[in-house]
Amino acid sequence: VAGRHFSLERKSTAWTRDARFLWVAADNEIVQIDLAEASVLRSFGKTDGLPDALVYQLLSDGKTLWIVHRGGVAALRIGGERIADLPQLKARFARVCADAAGVWVIADTGTFRLKTPGDAPQVFPAVPTAGRIRKLVEDGIWLVHWARRTGHFLTSPTSLGERLYVGSYGDIYELADGKWTTIAEGGWEQAARGGRLWFADAKGLEEFDPETRKTTTWPLPEAVRGRNTR
Repeated sequence: VAGRHFSLERKSTAWTRDARFLWVAADNEIVQIDLAEASVLRSFGKTDGLPDALVYQLLSDGKTLWIVHRGGVAALRIGGERIADLPQLKARFARVCADAAGVWVIADTGTFRLKTPGDAPQVFPAVPTAGRIRKLVEDGIWLVHWARRTGHFLTSPTSLGERLYVGSYGDIYELADGKWTTIAEGGWEQAARGGRLWFADAKGLEEFDPETRKTTTWPLPEAVRGRNTR
């Protein structure tokens, strides 16, 4: 059952910002806030093309507001009047990340690369855990448990050039040359810096070189104990 949840009325479900605006998804509307004026500029709802589904992620690259919702991805050209749902990006669960060349959409239905919402996306295989993700969503998740039950599905997507990295179910995967491979079992909080992928694991900080495929461990001081979370 996917109806309007009374307990989420006017509750913020996602937000993002760019150089000019703060964007907030609240139940079945998106609010655009002018940062310089510190005031609400306008809101977008169903009559403006917003899909009638809860929004799980917003991402602004300064030109386009990307909207991940229960059912797929939609987009708003910043300065435009209407939101366009993107039928080629239908999915039960998805995450989007941006880089200098456009955006990546990682979904249970596949992995997609596009520069603007009007582009025909490049299509790549789905992340190896896509089947597990799809089954859980199809079986149903109680709304009160949604964040906890889905938090490990697709985490911290980031890219290095044409290589894409995403965490899923506690491991880190790389999409390169059209295929996914596992680069770390038991890694999390990955980030791309200086041509390397950095992530935490039980040993400390790991530095992965995508060219040599070598991982260098930088252990934490012995006095630092516990799970490295950030």
